[in-house]
Amino acid sequence: MRKGVRQVLRTLKEGELIVVRWYDACTWRDVPNSMKNPKKVDSPIVSVGAYGGLVKGEKLTYLRLVVERKPDSSDITYVPLVLIDSVERGAMNFPKKEVRNYAQIQRWFGGEEGGV
Repeated sequence: MRKGVRQVLRTLKEGELIVVRWYDACTWRDVPNSMKNPKKVDSPIVSVGAYGGLVKGEKLTYLRLVVERKPDSSDITYVPLVLIDSVERGAMNFPKKEVRNYAQIQRWFGGEEGGV
């Protein structure tokens, strides 16, 4: 994990809106056996949600990201810290093309009409 990520994580409070850029595993199907090194295997992900703290698993430590809160439950993404490239506070300052369902995220978090 990068030093800048550690510094941001130390100062976050639970419930604070964050943007997490991280790398996920990827699967390619029907890859020819002759292909040894594909040109691109990185799978960059941009996740937006509320900081839910850090959670220790058996082998790794995870960032707990609450991506949707419902009356009786929540949807949570657990991102391994070792896969995180950056964490930014609440500003929705990332390109629209990086996020699927950008319009839904804008509505959920208040968009340009006043924030969270």
